Amino acid sequence: MDKVLFFKMCKFYELFEMDAHIGAKELNLQYMKGEQPHYGFPENFSMNVEKLARKNLCEEVRMQYEPPNYVGLNQLI
Repeated sequence: MDKVLFFKMCKFYELFEMDAHIGAKELNLQYMKGEQPHYGFPENFSMNVEKLARKNLCEEVRMQYEPPNYVGLNQLI
């Protein structure tokens, strides 16, 4: 069975690509604008995680530790 991976980015938890497709189907949410399918949930997203966990679809949550404006800068040096 498919599992989703949430990424915590600043104040939001996000689902990307195939995980976003599962979220669309299981949570009846609409995609956010952008080039790739994704969703963003505010920090109080526990209701959505519980829904996915009850269906055995929630795998884990990953945290982003560097501020978004620094992402990728270490590769430029």
